[in-house]
Amino acid sequence: MLLKDVFDSYMTVSGENRGAAYMDRLMFQAMDKAFGPKAVNEISPLDLSNYLKKMRDKRIKRDGVLRPLQPATLNKHTQFLRRLLTHADALGEPVQRFRWSSFHVMEAEQKTSYLTIPEEHIALVDMDDYIRPLFLFSVLSGVRQANALSLQWDQVDMDNRVITFQGKSRRPGGKTYIVPLRVGQPHRPRLHLPGQGQQPLGLQEGEAVPADEDSRPHVLGEAWPGQAMA
Repeated sequence: MLLKDVFDSYMTVSGENRGAAYMDRLMFQAMDKAFGPKAVNEISPLDLSNYLKKMRDKRIKRDGVLRPLQPATLNKHTQFLRRLLTHADALGEPVQRFRWSSFHVMEAEQKTSYLTIPEEHIALVDMDDYIRPLFLFSVLSGVRQANALSLQWDQVDMDNRVITFQGKSRRPGGKTYIVPLRVGQPHRPRLHLPGQGQQPLGLQEGEAVPADEDSRPHVLGEAWPGQAMA
């Protein structure tokens, strides 16, 4: 079986409509050009080494300057070939053994910037009303906005109070995530802005905050996985 046949089978199983499908096709085209029309059992660690060497020598223009590919990009190509060979093995095709860890390129640690409490307040107050529920749903549940926008009723299990999502993945079938609905009294996220005289979000005009509810200004503190959402 040729690598192209394995790729076609992989795309059929994993789905052509995935967000990652386009990048998968680009990576396969680059590998197919580098390897030539090889049978999958002929692809060796040396082939991957030579391929990655060519990729390291490649330059792409970013901000008007020719720069080498990022380590993360090289690792994506390695991981993609690994997925294809794993799929070939699942199809019963013989494949050569790889020591995949030896091909891993060290990546710089990514910096994560979290919103401060004042920034969360500003974001919630200034955004349009029709966007605010989506923003709160994503933040409180930990669900990607793309999954929130594509949410269907058949994903919601009201009896067991859970929502099932298919995670973004290049692997056939992807990964399933279960997000629990909060059990108990309905939770309406509120934003309290002391000193500004504004009505807390989640309350009707003139409605008072119940005495037994927490009125901390940091509404986003009740985040997944503790108390995900109402």
